[in-house]
Amino acid sequence: MRTPHLGSWIWLGVVAVFLIFLAWLVIHKNWLDQTGWWAAVWMAAILWMSGGWKALSAPIFLLVAGSVAGRLFHAKHNSDKRTAQQVFSNGWIGVVLYMLYGLTDQFHWQVLAWCSFAISICDTISSEVGTAIGGKTFNIANFRVMKPGLSGGISLAGTAGGFIALLFLAAMLHFILPVTTIQLLWVIATGMIGMLLDSFMGSRWQALWRQGDTWIEFLDVDAQAQLVKGEAWLDNHWVNFLSNGITMLFSYLLYTLFFF
Repeated sequence: MRTPHLGSWIWLGVVAVFLIFLAWLVIHKNWLDQTGWWAAVWMAAILWMSGGWKALSAPIFLLVAGSVAGRLFHAKHNSDKRTAQQVFSNGWIGVVLYMLYGLTDQFHWQVLAWCSFAISICDTISSEVGTAIGGKTFNIANFRVMKPGLSGGISLAGTAGGFIALLFLAAMLHFILPVTTIQLLWVIATGMIGMLLDSFMGSRWQALWRQGDTWIEFLDVDAQAQLVKGEAWLDNHWVNFLSNGITMLFSYLLYTLFFF
């Protein structure tokens, strides 16, 4: 794999200082738990070897924007700290695409990796903003009004928040990589479509458990919890991973059709 600055001790020193600072920041701000931190470090190392500092830009944007949005809008979650499962489910597809770029040096893999990160960014920000601001939330499968914060729901505020996050991501990408306007629009469109697919899968097939007056969407439930809908194994992490992978498969196929 290509390591653009591996031979430069200055660059290695700068990266080491930056990672130490980032580690202190995420621990101090409680953005990640211990498992999430180690997962992020492992993925950051692969991204650095695959594309240098540019490869780290999108996942850092995801981490910072998602955590800041959650605290800015005071969104409520089952766990404020992100775990290794959340890190991998939101970032693994993008990491694999950047690995392909590092192995082949073909630019389209780099663009597609940003598309994958765009899906995670749009989904995360829309969920944070929609949960916090509230308002009417509609089930994406049948457009019935539903409780904010549950998977499968979309709202005007949440969708707008996710779209604005994609615009910021596209602006950052414009200054980092030599992309065309069409490629920027491709990243934005893929991010929006992936977010909508995530909501649709969450509405139709994701497991939803009820324990007393509490609704649970993750697998760590009590034995007394009742499965209300969906597949028992398909929790929020799996929905994030599968929706990202399916969207990126079609994005790749269409990208090769129009740009090759």
